[in-house]
Amino acid sequence: MATIAAVDSSGNTYSGWRSAADSLHRRFSQWTITSWNQAITGAAGAPNRADAVFEAINQLAALTATHEGEPLRRVPRLESPLALPDQFAVVVEDLTRAAGAQGRGEAFTILVRLARACGLPTPA
Repeated sequence: MATIAAVDSSGNTYSGWRSAADSLHRRFSQWTITSWNQAITGAAGAPNRADAVFEAINQLAALTATHEGEPLRRVPRLESPLALPDQFAVVVEDLTRAAGAQGRGEAFTILVRLARACGLPTPA
């Protein structure tokens, strides 16, 4: 995922939330199975990092569907957590195209919660 500071049709940039997404994606892409299985605290229903990232992926997909005026959809859980970075990248791309400033703000909130749950630095 390339870091870009694009401008939408209303002249709004999305470099802030997108930079946060890109940073998380780079970290996720480096994790091993052991990293993915690391237990977390403070995230309801997410006992490990893989569960937390999978839940955030589905939250981003739901946000995308809302902004596209489409029915809510769930992203399928693949067998290996090593597929999660690719799934994350796809939903980030979809949301980037679909959401306006409000959607990007909501996405940034999801990313901040995710970073905290996984014990990562909070995106600025």
